[in-house]
Amino acid sequence: VELSVEAGRERTPWFGGSMAPPDATGCEPLGAEGGVIDDTSACFSAFGPATYWRTAGTGHGDSLRWTNAFANDTPSNWARWHIDLNHAGDYAVEVFIDPTWGVYDATRYTVRHGGAQSRFNVDQSAASGWTRLGVLAFAAGAGQDVNVFDNASSPVASDQHVVADAIRLVR
Repeated sequence: VELSVEAGRERTPWFGGSMAPPDATGCEPLGAEGGVIDDTSACFSAFGPATYWRTAGTGHGDSLRWTNAFANDTPSNWARWHIDLNHAGDYAVEVFIDPTWGVYDATRYTVRHGGAQSRFNVDQSAASGWTRLGVLAFAAGAGQDVNVFDNASSPVASDQHVVADAIRLVR
């Protein structure tokens, strides 16, 4: 499977496997209290065919992206928010869901933090605004991230949108 970075950046191929992050040049570190990373940030990367990423002028910062969920072992479209922190600590990780666009009830997220990885499923159809994934321990520095995926292990009804908008870390 070949996926590509999009969102106005150079289209760098990404090949399945370890899901190693592309270069997050220009991604500014978050301060001790955390902060918000929107889909318009240099810390955000969208992967997969640009044809299947749509945008809407709503959500956090009046901008969000969405794609449709589908049944497959590997993602086609997925997104990553790169996290670089000035200070280690426990942070609440939240995702912003616009209820008009977030429809899929089993949206899969992974969070790489402090040398660990955690997985979460979110019913985007029941969420509105900031939705907490959990409180996790993060290390200082880069190489940590939040990811959202469009694939599911079971059949998916049509028009099941997966939203990739903003994340928030709160200490």
